[in-house]
Amino acid sequence: MDVFGSKLVEALSVYHASWLLGLSVTVAVAIAIKMSSNQKSRSPLHRKFSFTSVGMAIGIFPESVKAPTTIINAAIYFSTCPAEKDLIELAVKPMLAFTRLSTIPVPETANCRPSTRSFAPSELIRKVEISGKCIKSTNDVIFKHLQESLSTERDDLPWWEFLVVENVGEGESAVVLRMHHALADGISLVHVFEKFITYEDGSPVLSIILSNMAQKSKVEKTHKTNPFRLAWMLVRDATKVLTLGLSRSDDPTIFTEPNQTYVHSQHRECVVFPTFSLAFVKRLKTAANVTVNDILMTAVSQAVHEYCRAESCSVLMGKGASLQSRALLPIALPRSASDLEHPSTALRNKWCLVSANMSIGCVDLVDRLNSIHQTTVHLKGSPIAMVQLSLQNKLASRLPKIVARQTMLDIFRRHSLVFSNVPGPDRPCQLAGQTATGVQMFYSNLIPQVGLLSYAGNIYGNIVLDTGAVPNAESLAGHYAKALVDMATLLNVDKIPTNLQSYF
Repeated sequence: MDVFGSKLVEALSVYHASWLLGLSVTVAVAIAIKMSSNQKSRSPLHRKFSFTSVGMAIGIFPESVKAPTTIINAAIYFSTCPAEKDLIELAVKPMLAFTRLSTIPVPETANCRPSTRSFAPSELIRKVEISGKCIKSTNDVIFKHLQESLSTERDDLPWWEFLVVENVGEGESAVVLRMHHALADGISLVHVFEKFITYEDGSPVLSIILSNMAQKSKVEKTHKTNPFRLAWMLVRDATKVLTLGLSRSDDPTIFTEPNQTYVHSQHRECVVFPTFSLAFVKRLKTAANVTVNDILMTAVSQAVHEYCRAESCSVLMGKGASLQSRALLPIALPRSASDLEHPSTALRNKWCLVSANMSIGCVDLVDRLNSIHQTTVHLKGSPIAMVQLSLQNKLASRLPKIVARQTMLDIFRRHSLVFSNVPGPDRPCQLAGQTATGVQMFYSNLIPQVGLLSYAGNIYGNIVLDTGAVPNAESLAGHYAKALVDMATLLNVDKIPTNLQSYF
């Protein structure tokens, strides 16, 4: 390259860096002003769908990806299946009190409208009867319906339904709340459940969401008391968010779906993880002086690491600890008690995806746990989630649809999985007169999606992925169990659940 060419490249690089820094500073200032303002919120009756909700309704990826509809599948298991009449009276009708659950989304106007007809509550229930010997028979039916659309070909019904899988054999039955992600996020969904489930003694379920949101608000208050540090973090995180779709792609391990064009295969299956007690995880986190989420992320990271080793992944062997493998973490932002109580604002998509290193290349389990703990501590002390949400709702909403969709695809194709962990009730609960014996949260995504959910003192989990692209994916459940047992051994934690020890 001649001298003129070198100077031109250098000038363009400086210009690009200056432009990016200027944009980051501008965004940071705008977010800081918003955080410090005391403007009154708009009337709940006039709040429209956010850019995130609209994106979920029309599709967040380019049409060429052929991604299916975004559906949250919340499965609740029972020894005795609830009667349809009880489900209608005690669940469907209370849910129809929420604005988004009784109307039809209109993405073009970021709003919703009444149905063009009067529908019966029973139309929001689909029932499948099977005769199986175990829960696997029930899950097989649920998996077949994971990706079925809720927004079209349903005769102008709201975008949700109950799928009832009644097992008249020996296995458990299930009631699955299938909800379009355009209506709400996982935290909102938990809040909906709190409205029509009770503890076994009939008492109302205490709000899990408000207590969690209160803890997250403490982080915001810390940010507000350090204005100069906050200003620096806002600029730093705005730069990270703006360049995430341009960051280096994760290393192509055998776990990462080898589909460079990222056209959805329309084939997803679920690997259900073993269930274990939350008390066991708390003993692990106390021994390691970390959080419950750190323990669970480490277990998933170790499971993927061991899976790659078992499949003789040359990329893992060659890269070792330097392997780049990140997860997208859905982060729910705080919402007020008044918003949660109002039928027009209780359901919303106030969340964003944050990139996090999964430390899958680490060989030593303790090193992996420490690395993940450092990652989560950094995220908790950072306003990056707030920056991400502000950018996606304020800046991305002004981009051409084709650009916004391509940006989202660029972000997903650079990551290895999505990791979600949602809190649930701490005691056994009843739905429509029957006690729930277990729960699961299933979500089909473009890349592998891990979904963990706590309920009645236990941790339930699964991973939904393309088993055609990830060979022997069912072995991940055993690797996950072994990771927890190995952590307990290293941390000298006793009373290891027997089902984990016998799982591998």
